[in-house]
Amino acid sequence: MKKKIAMFLAAALLGGSLTLTVGGADEWKDTGVDYRDSLETFDYNPGRGQASYSWVVCKDDGTTGNGVDLDAKFSQSGMYSPMFQLSNFSSGYIWTDGANSPNLETHPNKVGGENKPLNDQTLDFIDETFAAAKANGVVCIPRFAYDEEGIIGRDPDDIKWMVKHIEQISKVLNRYKGTVISVECGMVGAFGEMWGSKHAEQEPMNIIIGAWLDNLDESIMLQVRAPSYLIRYIDPEDYYFGMSKQLPFSVGSKGYRIGFYNDGYLGTSNDYGTFGGDDPRPYKNMGRTVAVEFMKEQNKHIPYGGEFAYVDDDAFLKANNSPIYSYGLVKEFYDTHLNYLHNLASDYPRIPAYLKEIEFTRKYDFEGMPDVSDYYGETVSKFLVDHIGYRYVVRSSQTTKNADAGGFVKFKGTVENVGFGNCLFDTVSELVVIGPDGEIHTGDAYVDVKTWESAKTSDYAITMSVPADAKPGEYKVYLRTGLTSYEEAKTPATGTIRFANKDIYNEEVGGNYLGTITVSSSKGGLATEFSQINTGKFKDVPAKEWYADAIDYAVCCKLMSGVSGATFEPEKTTTRAMLVQVLYNLEGRPAITEKAKFTDLKEKWYQEAVHWAALNGIVAGYSETEFAPDKPIKREEFAAILYRYATYKKMDITKRADLSQYEDFGKTSSYAVPALSWANANRYITGHSSVSIDPAGNAERAQMASILMRFTKDTANASK
Repeated sequence: MKKKIAMFLAAALLGGSLTLTVGGADEWKDTGVDYRDSLETFDYNPGRGQASYSWVVCKDDGTTGNGVDLDAKFSQSGMYSPMFQLSNFSSGYIWTDGANSPNLETHPNKVGGENKPLNDQTLDFIDETFAAAKANGVVCIPRFAYDEEGIIGRDPDDIKWMVKHIEQISKVLNRYKGTVISVECGMVGAFGEMWGSKHAEQEPMNIIIGAWLDNLDESIMLQVRAPSYLIRYIDPEDYYFGMSKQLPFSVGSKGYRIGFYNDGYLGTSNDYGTFGGDDPRPYKNMGRTVAVEFMKEQNKHIPYGGEFAYVDDDAFLKANNSPIYSYGLVKEFYDTHLNYLHNLASDYPRIPAYLKEIEFTRKYDFEGMPDVSDYYGETVSKFLVDHIGYRYVVRSSQTTKNADAGGFVKFKGTVENVGFGNCLFDTVSELVVIGPDGEIHTGDAYVDVKTWESAKTSDYAITMSVPADAKPGEYKVYLRTGLTSYEEAKTPATGTIRFANKDIYNEEVGGNYLGTITVSSSKGGLATEFSQINTGKFKDVPAKEWYADAIDYAVCCKLMSGVSGATFEPEKTTTRAMLVQVLYNLEGRPAITEKAKFTDLKEKWYQEAVHWAALNGIVAGYSETEFAPDKPIKREEFAAILYRYATYKKMDITKRADLSQYEDFGKTSSYAVPALSWANANRYITGHSSVSIDPAGNAERAQMASILMRFTKDTANASK
């Protein structure tokens, strides 16, 4: 079992009164990372890039998937598009409608089977497919259809059977949230491209889209073949103008989860009618310019991709004004947040082959473009392959110079997402530390790379606590982020995100280098395994407040907890029971064999703590029977209780401060003078200002956290 080191995120710097420092002011050093893009291609970064696909014909005889090597299928890249052909569970139908009529001499247009539910063996194979994808760290965008050969007429004649199949499939997909991030709507027509079928009309398509959205988990998006389907689903009467009044879609709204897949990508000026035009297929009502503008916002959280149009004729591409000949092509990549393509780096069709022949230069630049100057002189294909989806480049990286066992070390820097899109799946982030003897420590980090948006630079700030029993020496620290944790992953690198800097990624731990720290001997602290804390978890604890680090420490060490899951209430008054309970926790909650005589201990949560503290001379009541557990604790009372606890722990209590410097020192109760003098000398309780110690003032929760942070270090040293 690997030892777990406690780590958590916190504010980059502290400021204000009662400033907390560890070993003095922070001294920063550069980590030595090369801040340039390495130009390396990352095929295995999950959820982006080349999304290879293969069709599996689902059979009603119990042989679906026989002979398919799923591990081999998911070993080539970090993204895949499994496609399932369902015609064996469909009756098929005959449909002729003018220009869309099939050529009956070359394409039979009726399967002639039976409408029936998908069998268990087929559903089991679908489940096995995504289980294998998850195990191999691959993100999937599947498609389900009744044809994989371009044959029209294989859909069920009754749309109710499509809805039934969607219901069955969705139950499987919902087990793999995070692995399945979106579904290509499919189902209808040749290749599931949503044309060439009576079901491609407005009313049946709205039923199909609705069935997917109703049955899929809300975290799974849905992609339709063209903007017209989204338009007509949102407002079937007013088309785009009706939908445009609702933009941008809010989370939970009807259109928020709907994006596009484009299987005619860059083939013509409108991508074979995807963005309107005279094409007979029903892809109309939103031109390319309007659609791209819409996708700037919509595609931030939904994948966009498909495949280059299968055209192998330069003359045709030029005659039909393919965007590949425009210097605005790269801007469209960024505006649409292009995320994946099935035939990204192929030599066929002509489009990807052509992109390998032309140079990426400054002529493709546009206002707001990220710094991709390292790619000038490469091919447009190379630039596209490397930047489709997300791509993170560290632009600055520093760490504090020293770390004491039992103290903290900090990391800060900036990361630029130079990719076209964003990370679209939830990640598990961890800090992985390689110790002086090669031992590996892991702990949760709460870096959310999904917030690092395309064409923007983001800051990070990490504070890592070091256990008091950490061995002195050098520790290399890495940020590991991906689909699963270090412990759960097939290999440390499986499903992890690689940053684009040279030599920043460590395959052995699956993490990106944050810096090297030197840990010296312990200067105190809790010599127990720390739990993790999410800075930002408490919405009322701003990262730059003076008390942010102290609250992180207190919660991390389980000395204190939030008032709720989202709030800490740092300015809330601390009660006498709260402080006593913290000390009882710190002592390990020893068993109570006797009880004090207090009769006002109404709440069970603090009763044992008060009995323990009273019986050990740490607290005294207002009388023999009154403790007043809910009474706000004064600063002088806080000092007195800490003083008695320090005595109980056999700590050195001889140090004293001259409190006469404070104008309100005379207001201190006589019993509390030695304790407050001791607490001030050790900087547990400092002045509100240079002239006020405020002995009768109430102690707030933030103050309590900061006092405990300093005090527990001295407590740990006293116990050695």
